[in-house]
Amino acid sequence: MTIAQTNILWEIKIHKIHIKEWASVKDEILGMVSWDSVNQEQPEITWTDYHHDSIGNYESKFVPVVKPYLDLFLQESEYKFRDMSKCWLQKYAKGDYHAPHDHGSCGYACVFYAEMDPTVHGSTEFLQPFPNLDGRKGMESIQVEEGDLVLFPCNLFHMAPPHQSPDKFRTIIAFNLY
Repeated sequence: MTIAQTNILWEIKIHKIHIKEWASVKDEILGMVSWDSVNQEQPEITWTDYHHDSIGNYESKFVPVVKPYLDLFLQESEYKFRDMSKCWLQKYAKGDYHAPHDHGSCGYACVFYAEMDPTVHGSTEFLQPFPNLDGRKGMESIQVEEGDLVLFPCNLFHMAPPHQSPDKFRTIIAFNLY
């Protein structure tokens, strides 16, 4: 016999889409990045073009690869986004991380795993939005591989865990959907 009725009030949906074509276009797209630019604004990340509008010439090749998948996702998504932000790229070397942050109050934040070896790299970690009954907030992540695109609510705090591999980079391309 059950004495209480249980209701689930909220749930957080994290979506993952595998971009099949990534392996065939990876070298061309990442070859378009000007890796020699200096990253002064975020010293915990080896390289990012987040603060530089003029660096992202790879965007013109990357967006057409993911757009058909986003169009299909739009058809089944509860949130009907209309626009995509500029893309930015982040490359992590040994010891790099990205502290917990969010992408604002509405829409989806998107992380595309451009270079990723799941045997040595961690995926994005998500911070539980409210504490458990014991007052603690947990961290969760999902399994990803190179070529995966992960979409989640922009206001969900997340982070890139410290990168441990001394000889393999973890590279992501990020953008938002509004």
